[in-house]
Amino acid sequence: MIAQLKTQDDEYQYMANLEAEELILGGILFDPHAIGKVANLLKPEHFYAQGHATIYELALELHRKGSKTDLMLMQEALESKKVLEKIGGQNRLLQLIERTASAANIKGYAGILITHYERRRLRDLAHEFLEEVKDRQNNPFQLQQDLITKITALNHLTPGESETKFLYEQIKQILQCADLTETEIQIKLEELRKKERIGSWEWRKEYLEPIKKELGDIEEKDSIEEETDKILSAQEMSLVLRQILPECLATPVLKLAGWLNLKPECYLTALLCGVSGLHFPKTKLIINEALDFSVTPNLYGGIVAPSSQKKSPLIKAMIVKPLRELQNRAREVYNRELEEYQQLINKYERMKKNDKENLLEEFPDGEPKKPHPKIYYFTNATSEAIINQFDKHPEQSLLYLKDELAGVFSGMNAYRGGKGSDEQDFLSQYDGAGEVRLRKSSESGVVDLECVPLSIFGGIQPKVLHNLLGNGEDDNGKWARFIFVQQPLTASVMSEDGGAIDLNPLLVELYEQIAGFPVMTYRLSRDAFRAYCKAYNEYEQRKISIHTSTPMRHVWGKAEGLVGKLALNLHCIEYAMKGEVPPESIGAHTINSAIALANFYAAQIESIYGGLGESLPSNLAKVIELCKRNNSEAITARDVYHSLSTSIKKSVSCEEIRGWFARLAEMGKGIIEGVGKGLKFKIPAHNDHNNHNDHKPINSSPEPKEPPENQNVGNVGNVGNVVELKPVKQPKFEIGDEVSWTTKKGAMERGIIKGFSQEKPYI
Repeated sequence: MIAQLKTQDDEYQYMANLEAEELILGGILFDPHAIGKVANLLKPEHFYAQGHATIYELALELHRKGSKTDLMLMQEALESKKVLEKIGGQNRLLQLIERTASAANIKGYAGILITHYERRRLRDLAHEFLEEVKDRQNNPFQLQQDLITKITALNHLTPGESETKFLYEQIKQILQCADLTETEIQIKLEELRKKERIGSWEWRKEYLEPIKKELGDIEEKDSIEEETDKILSAQEMSLVLRQILPECLATPVLKLAGWLNLKPECYLTALLCGVSGLHFPKTKLIINEALDFSVTPNLYGGIVAPSSQKKSPLIKAMIVKPLRELQNRAREVYNRELEEYQQLINKYERMKKNDKENLLEEFPDGEPKKPHPKIYYFTNATSEAIINQFDKHPEQSLLYLKDELAGVFSGMNAYRGGKGSDEQDFLSQYDGAGEVRLRKSSESGVVDLECVPLSIFGGIQPKVLHNLLGNGEDDNGKWARFIFVQQPLTASVMSEDGGAIDLNPLLVELYEQIAGFPVMTYRLSRDAFRAYCKAYNEYEQRKISIHTSTPMRHVWGKAEGLVGKLALNLHCIEYAMKGEVPPESIGAHTINSAIALANFYAAQIESIYGGLGESLPSNLAKVIELCKRNNSEAITARDVYHSLSTSIKKSVSCEEIRGWFARLAEMGKGIIEGVGKGLKFKIPAHNDHNNHNDHKPINSSPEPKEPPENQNVGNVGNVGNVVELKPVKQPKFEIGDEVSWTTKKGAMERGIIKGFSQEKPYI
């Protein structure tokens, strides 16, 4: 009688929870990763509303194929099954998302659905049993046995859907509650144990220990996914070069990078390191005078790329050729000075021998000093030789250029039997620290240098760098001083027209301008200092965060000074391209560019550390990279195996690689095709964000839209942030254009534009 009086609303309240069903579906649409938390727990039949069951069934189907369950893909799937209108159309999907703020409690909601589902099944069984009881022909004792059998069968049919499963979810919620202290968690668990009347030993062995292990596995899985994302994000990360460099410099660099299919950030890093070795040693940027916090412009940098990935041509174009021209000019000056010196020393020796009375009057400073050649870069030297060069030319910085950067470190202390302090010298020279050395060969016996700013640049292979990084702790912060760019393996295209871009005239003039700047002490403008303080404070918080690894603590600590170094060099590049001496004040747009660069470099080194030790995240990232190199076509485990290094092959099987495929599909990074040994992995077209088909390099920076006047720059402290700066006005002509002009004498001449300065094109 009571059952007959129940309304449909009563049934919803007791036999179903439609709100929980909506929150589960909304969570799945809101967060495509959420379905992974309930896929093995929840089935379509657990939903009371048929429309809800249909949506969940399709979401489950997409998930098992490795696809995401976002709004667009779910709508497409429902349309293809011709059930979109039956469930209420696109508006219904939007309603589900709008009602969901988070997918955090999705497992708890699943437990509620399972509980109601079991009630409905028990109700159906009760109704069926009641009808059989009414039949007088049935034996009561046989009915009892049938009832026991059916109830037992009911439990066996839903082994993972019982109250025990719901109890598991309650325990998990208590253990994962961030608002409870450890003591409060223990109290809550004990209250639940007593309520369920479970013995202490059984509670610990059957419930707590398995659940804690499961949560630990989930945490490890999340950590692996997070590390994999960091590696992939760093590989895909890019900067808008035209918002960092003057247009007349960014344009040819981008074109050259496009032809060679190299990341423009590689060229930018080479440029910055090359420029950083041209300043007067005493040039500096005072960031905070009260704290005596200042930086010198010198930088340590490198390109991390596989062998034959065009590191050498890049270094040659950006540094070797232009600096070699300056060095040749310096050699001519030195030869003239040496010739004058020979004449003077010969005269001095003659007078010293034959005319001592007039010697002092002719040579009041004593014996003429022999000139020393001025150099702009060197490729090999001992620490002592570097100090000697600074001593002979205290007005000049130096660039240590090494095609294979590993040679810089393998050669340390080579001439001292391994007992020198070359590494410590490099650490202090990065900071521009002075040197006071006692030296027997020196005239005074002392070498006293106020500032020794050394710059370093070169290329290095990923495996070699990993070996140098060792355990990854970076105890003395050596690697935190370097700015690295990772260049993946890509194919360049040789054009029939030769693709002629000659950066050399442009770079020679730029480098010569900067080398000619006087000793300067720069300061930040008020707005620039405000932006810097925001980034500085964020770096400090990252440095002390419990989630920050030891090597990254060093990186964030050094980022504070790196921002200043980058800003100083960008400031000088900007004004050198205008043919002007830079003003003392560095503006906000420059400091914001420097912050974006520092964050970019931090992400690069973090992903390098993530790939240490042939870790699982590193191997998962290798699968993604290989798939992209294969134009996102499906790859097999054997394809991946052949691409791995010899050391990894020794410890990995094709079966394990197929396990990597499954992990990546579970992360939503791609989908799996086939079964068993025929299992393949691929990246769907909608997932491959780097699959360009417009003749641009895979990792090239996008063409920026010109922002409105006085656009504000926000969020400058976030890693990976690309600041929006107003670009320099573009010239009317482009590189490769044929132009004509009239000379001062009235003659007409023609030529091809190879580059730009702010005043005229290079022909």
